[in-house]
Amino acid sequence: MKTVLYVPLDDRPANLDDVIVQGKAAGIHIVTPNLSDIKNRLDSEKTVDGTTLLGTSTPVYGKPSKIHDFILKHAAKVDGFIISSDMLAYGGLIGSRQLREDGGGAYPEYDDETTRLLDVIRVIKQKYPRKPVFVMDTIMRLATTSFADGLALDAYNESRALMQQPRQTSTEFEDIIEGYNLSPDGVEYGTTTYFDKEHYYNTRQHKFKTNLYILDQLARTGYIDFLAVGVDDANTQGVQINEIKYVEARINEWLGGTNGQNPDRAIVLPDADGLGHALVARMANQLFRGGARTRYAVKYFGPHGNTIINTYEYMDVHENVVRHVDIVGGVLVADSAYPEPEVV
Repeated sequence: MKTVLYVPLDDRPANLDDVIVQGKAAGIHIVTPNLSDIKNRLDSEKTVDGTTLLGTSTPVYGKPSKIHDFILKHAAKVDGFIISSDMLAYGGLIGSRQLREDGGGAYPEYDDETTRLLDVIRVIKQKYPRKPVFVMDTIMRLATTSFADGLALDAYNESRALMQQPRQTSTEFEDIIEGYNLSPDGVEYGTTTYFDKEHYYNTRQHKFKTNLYILDQLARTGYIDFLAVGVDDANTQGVQINEIKYVEARINEWLGGTNGQNPDRAIVLPDADGLGHALVARMANQLFRGGARTRYAVKYFGPHGNTIINTYEYMDVHENVVRHVDIVGGVLVADSAYPEPEVV
């Protein structure tokens, strides 16, 4: 049985328990951090006036420094690594969306502590170059987190509605992070009521700098063998689109991609909670089959998937399926070319 170090996105069953069971079924022993170090919870305290809820506070995030140390402690004993950058850098998915008073310094020296944590990926790859290192990252979602740091459902609804509005098209990194609040004609969007818009944009800036650091300093330089970038809670227009296109362009330029994808090095797609499953599948294929490509065929009973785009995604269903096949290390074939597909 192979052993794989796995740093999950957070401790929800979809990202932790299910993945551990999946690994066991594939003959992989999944080693994870202590539960207390990856625990994520929404606000645990409330303020009330009689039966009226006045506010909430005190969310729980993972412990990035403990995750950093866990990786170093177990690196010599495992056969491969699957690491969530959100847990490593921010303490999990909701931690990565925590509103900030500033967006960090100028890239790449934008946050010494964040880059120190991320650089553990460089350390393990340098020390164990033959062990596969897979990383899952996310582009920040549109909405804030409800009931975390005192933000209520009104903040979620207001932020998602505003962030779905179209933005001025930008292709340069600095223009993107400075133009989060600009409509297509260059006019700024108005004030917000239920959340601090500037703090939200600071959070986006910091997270996008982390996205770039992972692509530029770690994947581009060969310290990450495969990178899966999930776009959490997306839309076909809005504040994420420039970020998505920028990531796709960097995959093309730096990682040898075509149309923003490279099945051998990096994929970007609408997903977050499914990335752990997909990378465990890729890891099993790598460790037990040397990366041989399993063929898959897809058949739709009803409208073809390329005619459907989910409300919370920016990519049509069929392309999303293709990208997931890429992540697990497979290849999609036409149904007629493979009459007995392994997966239908």
